[in-house]
Amino acid sequence: MCKNFRFKLGMEFFSLKEAKQAIREHAVLNGRQVEFVKMDKVRVRAVCNKSCGFIILVSKVGSCHNFRVKTFVDVHQCARVFNNKNANIEWVSKVVMDKFRNVGNMSANEIMDDIKKSHNIGISPWTALQAKHKALDVLEGDVAKPTHNKF
Repeated sequence: MCKNFRFKLGMEFFSLKEAKQAIREHAVLNGRQVEFVKMDKVRVRAVCNKSCGFIILVSKVGSCHNFRVKTFVDVHQCARVFNNKNANIEWVSKVVMDKFRNVGNMSANEIMDDIKKSHNIGISPWTALQAKHKALDVLEGDVAKPTHNKF
């Protein structure tokens, strides 16, 4: 997904997980902090954290297995967020996985600097380290292995 991607009414997704990932990635790439206020098996609703008017509702289409954007108001009056909480471990690991294929191993500080330069987002050292471990586990084929927690 690129920064210029736009949602449209009637856009369809194969699953709610796919829709939620698209909403999260769109928010991170555009520097917006969205919050998922309603999530269940048939719908997901996301609004801007700053109550500026942005809302998107994706829900199931009748008896089909698809999910469609049914409500979409793309009005952001809030400023860009640098420390975006939507840039979680899953999103960061997906971003650095491509870097690991090309560059090889990176330290947590290098991951933080790369995310800051390429996406203009600040992440914590803990998020960078956990994303590194998750990306390496996926690349090595050890997906069933739990995340490395030291607690």
